This record gives sequence, C-alpha cells and structure tokens, in this order.
Amino acid sequence: MTLDLLENGQMAKILNFNVTEKLLERFFSLGLSKFKTIKKVESSLGSSTILIECNRNSLMLRYDEAKSIEVERI
Repeated sequence: MTLDLLENGQMAKILNFNVTEKLLERFFSLGLSKFKTIKKVESSLGSSTILIECNRNSLMLRYDEAKSIEVERI
C-alpha cells in the first residue's frame, strides 16, 4: 500500500521509496527513511497535499510524493 491510501490518523512503517535519487535525498534530509514510523495526520481539500508526522516533525508532502512511498499499516 502507499502512503496516500492511509486514512487520517493511521500509523504506518515505511517499506520502500519509488522515487528518483534526487527526491530520495530530499526525503532523507527531511528525516524519512526505510522502517521509520509515520502518521498520516490529514489531507488537504482535493488531496493535493498530505500532512504527516515523523519523529515529532510535521511534513507536508505532495500527493504524487506520498503515492511513491510504500508503507505497511501498524
């Protein structure tokens, strides 16, 4: 499953990233990496952006970025 499919308030573990090397570096700089636990807080109107929490940080991802992150619900 991908991050965009999580319901608001659900937690998940990151399994994989299906992105370019440049975007992967950006995710790492934001603190996102494999096996990290994240929480989907909410989606914007129309789901164009998705707010997540990771390591006490709030991050806003674009829909296509969230769709490229494979997760497992916990």
